[in-house]
Amino acid sequence: MESFSAISNSSAYDGSADDFDYPIIWVFTKWYEDETPPGTILRNSHFVLAHSGFFFFNFVNIWCILLFHGWVLRRLSHNFLMKVALLACIGQMTSCLCSIHRYNTNDEFGYWAHVSVLTGLVGYTFFNYVILHVFLNANRKASIYGISYKALGIAFWLAMAIACWVIGRKRWEEDNFEYFRNYISGSTGFQLLSYISVLRAVYKGTVTLKQDVEVSTDMVKRVLVAAIGLILFAIACAFSGCPIFQYPATGMTFSVMVIVVSVVGEMDFMDDDVSQKVSSEDETGTELPQV
Repeated sequence: MESFSAISNSSAYDGSADDFDYPIIWVFTKWYEDETPPGTILRNSHFVLAHSGFFFFNFVNIWCILLFHGWVLRRLSHNFLMKVALLACIGQMTSCLCSIHRYNTNDEFGYWAHVSVLTGLVGYTFFNYVILHVFLNANRKASIYGISYKALGIAFWLAMAIACWVIGRKRWEEDNFEYFRNYISGSTGFQLLSYISVLRAVYKGTVTLKQDVEVSTDMVKRVLVAAIGLILFAIACAFSGCPIFQYPATGMTFSVMVIVVSVVGEMDFMDDDVSQKVSSEDETGTELPQV
């Protein structure tokens, strides 16, 4: 790996610090290599800031889940999807830390790039596991030819993540992050469809909140409509081509997931083994652990 000073003095940067003009950050700077060449302070500074925004969304997500859902509301032990969402946020936050490091050390495509992709894929695999439950909602236990839709969905997203890693590594010199970016795009599109799916189910009355959750159906509808609007906004930011908008907006999709799961994870169709165990302990009068 070339040192930062070596690259700074190369044709990629074109010489002295005088060639780098203020403002240091311009929010409408594009990520395209002809506008922000790799190895330049211009590119690295913008991507460090962009990934810092992405990181901070998930940093806040993690603490909101632990403090508010875990300690204040005491609902984390009752919400299986929220526990998985926590893992998704941890995985993606780790990926962002790796990305901040590689741009901060002028090593965009080196070792930490691969670690960033790997931890990002782990985070998005948990993310898509959560979103799959939202998408299927009342059909979560339905099956085709004896294979549940849930199992097919899990297999699909897991296979996509593995393929993204294997093919991406094999074609790294030509395509670097291209496959990972496509995986994120597909995941965000799936998230949007899933929110529309569960909103439709709420309107039809095929899914409802559990009896011990004091949230009105109208409030659930408003939460889902707002979530759909935020995902559309995130997609618009992605099409802007500006890292300062793209990466924090992607982090926002994780925050939206956490908000949606706070209500969808408490719906009647989430009656898996964990929920059944909690229910049986309630009925027998056994004190539940407060998480």
